[in-house]
Amino acid sequence: MKEICPSLYGEYAAGTMDEGLALIVASYLSVSGCPEARAQVGTCHKLAGTMLETLCEPVEMTEGSLQSVLAKLDQMPDPCAGKAPIALCDDLTLPAPIAALMGCHGGKLKWRSIGGGSKMAVLPRPACGSHMMALHIAPGRKLPEHKHEGLELTLVLRGAYSDEQGTYVAGTLTCNEPGTTHNPVAHDTDGCVCISAVKGMVFT
Repeated sequence: MKEICPSLYGEYAAGTMDEGLALIVASYLSVSGCPEARAQVGTCHKLAGTMLETLCEPVEMTEGSLQSVLAKLDQMPDPCAGKAPIALCDDLTLPAPIAALMGCHGGKLKWRSIGGGSKMAVLPRPACGSHMMALHIAPGRKLPEHKHEGLELTLVLRGAYSDEQGTYVAGTLTCNEPGTTHNPVAHDTDGCVCISAVKGMVFT
């Protein structure tokens, strides 16, 4: 596992990234405050805008079209308005981009035990996206060694975990390329709370 590669920010900014993976990136940008990541996404957006201006022929629009679209956007209801945050544990809540996918209906996630004091909650799957989950791994607990058929992105929200390639603390976004095999273990004291999106199957 490694920290996310810059090329994935380009996919995210262009809107070509798998929706589940994109929600993990959006969550990272919303909670980490990483200036480098925000700068890279901003640069990609600017490049995309330049390409549109350069390569696309302008199309005549009806007078007032822009104002009409903006007015409709202003009228769209906020799905999270008046809804309680969705708790992951204690004072930690689900990041806003994923909470919005869940309809911001509040309440608790449906956790199930995965042994050794650890638990997992399956998150709603986007219409055309990866499998998504929240994990609460108990201190010092190892997950079974497994291999990823497709790409996996994981955002550490609390605590830390390690695998064969390094240690990842809260606020870190990591990437498992297809074909990666690893054996994650949670921090001895704090354990680890994280959210992941996974494409394809996971083999143990």
